[in-house]
Amino acid sequence: MGRRDDFLGDWIEVNIDSYNDDRTAFSFTASVSDVKSDEFISNNGDFDTSWNPIWYLGTQIDDDGWTAEIRIPLSQLRSGNEEEQVWGLQSTRRYFNNEERSVWQPVSANPPGWVSEFGELRGLIGLKPQKQLEIQPYTVA
Repeated sequence: MGRRDDFLGDWIEVNIDSYNDDRTAFSFTASVSDVKSDEFISNNGDFDTSWNPIWYLGTQIDDDGWTAEIRIPLSQLRSGNEEEQVWGLQSTRRYFNNEERSVWQPVSANPPGWVSEFGELRGLIGLKPQKQLEIQPYTVA
């Protein structure tokens, strides 16, 4: 267990470049113990952990391993106004015992950055940018 944005152990991560500019992205990480982390990525690889969007996570452990269900409201992402959009996408899995990482879109050993190496998510039609005020109270004990 750990606090938000700070945990050890197995995790999976989804990175979304919703502007498809190869420079900025939103990162959502889920640990096996149901702890979440989120970051805004700028300059093709600078991670800012102070960004705290509202999103939802549920994890489950069973005989086959563990699964995570992530729900990210589109209101937490920024995107263009085009009718049909292409977003950059990357997913990463960390297996703690072997310090092994697997990625969906292969990355070279010494990439020039992070966001520019994402794959593409196509077929996003009719998405409209949303602006809204959200308040989510919390407590820490």
